[in-house]
Amino acid sequence: MSGSANHLLDAKTREALQRLVWRLRGRRAVSTATGSERSIFRGRGMEFDQVVKYTFGDDIRDVDWNVTAKLGDLYRKCFVEEREVVVFIVFHDDPALQFGSGPRSKREVAIELVCYALLLAATKRERVGLLHRSGSTEHRLQPTRDRRRILAEVVRLLQSVSPPLRQPCERCRQPTVVTGIPRGSLVLWLAEIPEGSPSPQWRAWSRHYDLRGVRVEDAWERSVPNDLSAPIFDPIADQIVRMKPDASVRAMHGQWRDERERRWISWWPDSRRRNVMDVAADPLNQFIKMLRAGEKRR
Repeated sequence: MSGSANHLLDAKTREALQRLVWRLRGRRAVSTATGSERSIFRGRGMEFDQVVKYTFGDDIRDVDWNVTAKLGDLYRKCFVEEREVVVFIVFHDDPALQFGSGPRSKREVAIELVCYALLLAATKRERVGLLHRSGSTEHRLQPTRDRRRILAEVVRLLQSVSPPLRQPCERCRQPTVVTGIPRGSLVLWLAEIPEGSPSPQWRAWSRHYDLRGVRVEDAWERSVPNDLSAPIFDPIADQIVRMKPDASVRAMHGQWRDERERRWISWWPDSRRRNVMDVAADPLNQFIKMLRAGEKRR
């Protein structure tokens, strides 16, 4: 934020924003995530341009075997480089994200991931948009390169209040088609594992985008801890629960996890588009790793 506007932020928000910005500036991985390309989100291009002779170091996957067989020498396909990628983030602020067995909740990590995506896009001069659903409210930022608007959005997220636990957002648990996103955009869908099964409309809509599902996972969601002597607050049931980690509890937890994974796979059948972020790990490291994996896939 500019010096003139910095004094308008409370100390906690200003500290959080400065920490995010300085972490991005200090990370070499941000500038090398896509090699020599200016954009961290840009792919290799999809539109065919021409066939040229293969030279050492070219991608073997681009070899045109039909032309190679006819001319007796290696030739590869060239594609038109994508000059611009619109990055659109869909963030469902589900009450279940308020759970956390450690020092940080899933919601805190999710918001930090969204902020990193916005700040990276601003740094690389990409057009970036956001749809933030929280409870019964919906906030939308249309794709923009305006750094001031993007930074204002980051501040709004850092200052946002958790949605009421007793008023769960049905749309958070049942993703719907989002209109107004340019075709071919990189869409990061950050939410809890959806309920139900994807509709035909969702499947048809998702084919028009580089759609990647992102979820934040706590250690207790992977396995039952050995010590459950302390009381636990369930944000969905909105009550304190106590239990002993015996065989029956572990069996029920295993069934619950298997069901969640089945739903997760039904919504995101391509394993390369499913991304799980660990609450205890570094959010920036995980985000850069996800972008690198996406570029390799493309």
